[in-house]
Amino acid sequence: LLRQLQLMFGFLTKSERNVYDMKEFCSVYQDPEGKQVNHHHQCDAQEFLSNFLSLLEKQLEKTSQKNLIKATLMGTFCDHKISLKDGTLMRETREDFLTISLQVQGLTSLQQSLQNFVTGEIVSGLKQPCRKAMCIGRLPNTVIFHLNRFTINMKTFQHEKLYHRFEFPNDIDLYPFTREGLDRAQVYESNDNDKDTGPYPTASFLKLDRSRFQFHLVGIVVHKGNAEQGHYYSLIQPRTTRQGEALENGKWIKFDDSHTLPFDTKYIASECFGEGPPVADEKDSFGMYSNWTFDAPTRPTAYMLVYERDHPLSDKELAEQVRAMESDKKSAKREYKAQSARSEEEGSKNRSRVTSSLSARNLRCEGATSGESNEAEHHDEIEQLCGILSKDFTQSVVHLIPESVLGMIEEDNRKFMQDVQMFDPDYYEFFGKVFLRLQNPKHEHHGSIDRSLYVKAVSMNFDFMLDVIARSKHRTAFASMAAHLCSLLKGDAEMCNIVLEKLVSSPKKVAAFSLICRVRDVQKNFLNIVLRAMVESAKHDEARVSEEAKRAISTEVTNKSIANAPVCVRMLHVFVDLIKDVRSNWVRMREFFAMLFGLVTEIPNLKYLLITSPLAETSLLPDMISLCTHEYPKVATRVHESQTRLMHLLPLLSALIRCCTTPADDYPMLHSESKDSWGAHRIAFRRA
Repeated sequence: LLRQLQLMFGFLTKSERNVYDMKEFCSVYQDPEGKQVNHHHQCDAQEFLSNFLSLLEKQLEKTSQKNLIKATLMGTFCDHKISLKDGTLMRETREDFLTISLQVQGLTSLQQSLQNFVTGEIVSGLKQPCRKAMCIGRLPNTVIFHLNRFTINMKTFQHEKLYHRFEFPNDIDLYPFTREGLDRAQVYESNDNDKDTGPYPTASFLKLDRSRFQFHLVGIVVHKGNAEQGHYYSLIQPRTTRQGEALENGKWIKFDDSHTLPFDTKYIASECFGEGPPVADEKDSFGMYSNWTFDAPTRPTAYMLVYERDHPLSDKELAEQVRAMESDKKSAKREYKAQSARSEEEGSKNRSRVTSSLSARNLRCEGATSGESNEAEHHDEIEQLCGILSKDFTQSVVHLIPESVLGMIEEDNRKFMQDVQMFDPDYYEFFGKVFLRLQNPKHEHHGSIDRSLYVKAVSMNFDFMLDVIARSKHRTAFASMAAHLCSLLKGDAEMCNIVLEKLVSSPKKVAAFSLICRVRDVQKNFLNIVLRAMVESAKHDEARVSEEAKRAISTEVTNKSIANAPVCVRMLHVFVDLIKDVRSNWVRMREFFAMLFGLVTEIPNLKYLLITSPLAETSLLPDMISLCTHEYPKVATRVHESQTRLMHLLPLLSALIRCCTTPADDYPMLHSESKDSWGAHRIAFRRA
């Protein structure tokens, strides 16, 4: 995974391509159970991010950057239980986070959702009623908010999406939602002062720098669709150019699969906020939202927000923050063990009296003690993090890319630029014009053209047509070049054999253009070329083709005998081998069978070779029959489509069946004295 991330970020930094192929990354990425992910399975973006960061953190454990995720993305929640009687803190626990999930139901802005997050709820039924609330204890330099727009409709028990308008700012002050902000608000409330003016009333606030709580928006993950299916894309504010130069403020880019386009921030509201008022926020007796009135729009809405600190913490401050989080975990474990021991000693009657005593003061004291004892241990980690975490985003990171990755990128860039030049419409338009002027030197008025040069030119153009023009978006020249090639092949058996030899040696290419090709014009013109080449070759080698047909009647055809057959016969067996793949490509079978029908019409002897081919494995005719009957309903049940798709299969099937006989007809047929020799004989068809 680490290697694939190096490649991905290296290619995104230095590659000339517009997109990066994630195939190799997906091959090593695993789900929470350790299994390779199904690429076609739709996954929630927040779940994917959590699993991805968890995998990355595990793989970083054995490296010098084992605390990289904690230092860059991890923060801390403070979970409070505050007495309703006197407002004292009953209990405080801390929990690490990578993303902050916020409620969207019934709310209209990010600030409202954060306020709802820290307000909490009243917990009754306890010996001492209290208010349970959360706040932010420590903030990383990059904060990711998850907007929970997917909920369950308690009337239908179906997952549904909230589409109402939910706004978020470009700049936000997170101070009111942190531990420091709530402590300050509590002090002012106790002094009957609700205004945020004047100096801080206690010494703990004097050193507080409010600028460290200022964040700005740098990325948005947008979801388009409903709760069952949809599409994600991203809006990102890049900080540098490819050369490491700072970009002008406000420049954003939209990343949508293979499309990378500039994005104007004035459209953030229309593309990310949603539309309409929030749904009813009334709750039923189970505490669930029930009065919902959902439409079924598919408009895009923001799903995850990425904010960065205006003035990032230094590497040393981040390392100290990581050390404090580790200290909190150790303190919590020690307290839990001590609590369990006390509970066992006091007995079951007194267990209800046991409460946690993880106050902020104790945490800070224990953190300081742990920090003093392990200061030397963490010094190296601080040094390793320096220069990486809080690096100015306006600086180039090219020097961080490994040399091996840079070499791969440079090689890929060379291949890419070759493809760019090769697939340039002007280039192959010129290539096509040159080819259309090419004439066969066998004609008398073109006898001065060198034959060997002509053969190389036609062979090169044929390869260029299949490898470049047919695979390009601008393939308009393919039809005219194919027609011209057919005219050049007419009467030129040598050139036809060269073309067929190329195809016989590349059966995958034949399958790609004969059956799998999704562009009908390309498929049709390719098969026309093959048909013309096979007909001309068979006419030229008529005697050898007749011998092969006689051998097919009298003896069993083997793969060894096929290898010594004329190239047109070998090409026929390639097509026989493809018939088994027609079922999975039935929507493109019309042109395929049109070529075979045209072939047996012009060269009747090839019918016997079709039926006796060992590659058919005694299933040629049954397979063809099943394609046009109820045995294969995908074709037969689609009446309007099957009529045109079967228009060549049925005549071909009829021609093949007519050259077959039952065993009872074999004796008189073999002793026939007809003057047309073997051509009057029929093949005994015993493949019921």
